[in-house]
Amino acid sequence: MSEILILDEWFIHDISGDNGEERQRETFSFAEKVFKKCDKLAVIVGGTFMQKYYNLLMSDSRLKIRLLSKYLNLHFFINPSKCVKLTTVQELNEGIRNQIPIDKEYLYQIYQTLGEGKIITTNEDIENIPNTYIRNNFLSVYNIFNNAF
Repeated sequence: MSEILILDEWFIHDISGDNGEERQRETFSFAEKVFKKCDKLAVIVGGTFMQKYYNLLMSDSRLKIRLLSKYLNLHFFINPSKCVKLTTVQELNEGIRNQIPIDKEYLYQIYQTLGEGKIITTNEDIENIPNTYIRNNFLSVYNIFNNAF
């Protein structure tokens, strides 16, 4: 059974090398496993995540980053079987909106619109909200569990 994964910008920063080579390798390994396992990413067209991704794809001239961003583009962002692209999302109810930072609302809007998914973030302030997972914990389990793929 495939899962829908809702990622925040740590993914882009890791792939770009902003968070070091080890995180870059770990995140790319994660992306490969997501693809092989048949899980999907979910994004908002024109949203913060995709704006940062397109900036990386179109502007970064480092060869390694160009190769990584093109891999992501071909395997996920232009592949409708691997990426759920939303053009509109539902507004959050006040109860959940008051629990999360405004810059993370889009994650929960995606979840609420789809009615499913796992939100993967580095923001530990929101880890107690249902369906929210912290990047380091989630990737360590996901990458180990899915090593067979």
